[in-house]
Amino acid sequence: MKKPKLRTTSNSRPVPSVYEYHDYRKFLQDWLSSQKGGQSPLSIRRWAERAGLAASYLSMIMGGSRPLTQKTLRQLRPTMGLNQSEFEYLEKLVSVEEAKTSSESVSELSKLQKLRAYQKSHPKEFDNYQYLARWYCVAIREMADLKDFKLDAQWIQKRLQGRVELAEIKKAIDFLLERKFLIRGENDQIEIPEKTLECRGGVYRISLGQFHREMFDLAAQSIDQVNSKERHLLGHTVTLTVEGYEKAVAIIEKAIEDISNIDRGSKGDRVVQIQAALFPLTKLKAIEP
Repeated sequence: MKKPKLRTTSNSRPVPSVYEYHDYRKFLQDWLSSQKGGQSPLSIRRWAERAGLAASYLSMIMGGSRPLTQKTLRQLRPTMGLNQSEFEYLEKLVSVEEAKTSSESVSELSKLQKLRAYQKSHPKEFDNYQYLARWYCVAIREMADLKDFKLDAQWIQKRLQGRVELAEIKKAIDFLLERKFLIRGENDQIEIPEKTLECRGGVYRISLGQFHREMFDLAAQSIDQVNSKERHLLGHTVTLTVEGYEKAVAIIEKAIEDISNIDRGSKGDRVVQIQAALFPLTKLKAIEP
C-alpha cells in the first residue's frame, strides 16, 4: 500500500487520511501510531479508556479476531477527531469488511463508491471494479479482437451469448472508451491497449468474486443454451493432500497461461471464457489441541 497522506488535527498531530484506505483496521492501526508521539502519547489502553471500551476488546478488533460493530465505531469517533465526511467514509469501510454475505459486500461497496471522496482518491480502482463487476464489459473488450468486429451496440447484442439490454451495452461502450479499456487507433480502428487492473485488498476480492459468480452463472446456462459441441465442461472429484492441492493450483495456472497464448496476435472468431475451478467439498480436519 502506498504511503497515506497526512493531515494535521487541532492538537497539531499529523494523522493519516482515511480516504487513502480500503482496510479499516490498517487505518485504525496507522491512526493510533500517529498518536504515540508528542507530550501525551496515546496507547491502545488509554484509547480504549477514552472510548469506554476494554483494552483487550479494542486490541482484538485491531488484530482482526473480533469485528468492529457500528456501536463500537460510534464510541471511537469522538476520540479520533473525524469530521462528518471522514466518519461516513470509515463507516462504509467497516460495512464492506464486516458484511455477512458476498451480496452484502457488493451492496456496501457500491455505497462506498458513490462517495465523491472514494472516486477522487481511488479512480483506477473505481474504474476497474466497474469493469470486472459487469461480465459483458470484459466480453465486449475482447470482442474487439474478432475478425468482423463492429463497435455497434446492436451488432454486439446479437453476438453476445448472454442477454444484455441495448442500453447497458451502450453504457458499456462509452465506459470502455472513456476509461481507455478500448482505444481508437489509425483509420478509426478499435484496439485493445495493454492495461493493468489495479484493485487492492477487499475491493479486488469483491470485484473478482462478482466477476466469477457471473461467469459461473453463464457456464451453468450454457449447459441448456449452447450446443455441446461448442462448449467443454469438465469436472473431477479427487482427494488431495495439502501439497497436492498446491501442485494442482500450479497446473491450472500454467494451463490457463498456455491457452491464453494460443493464436496470440491473430484476430479471432469468437470470445470464450476459460473458467477453471478448484474448491473444497470437505473441510480440513480440525487440529486437536
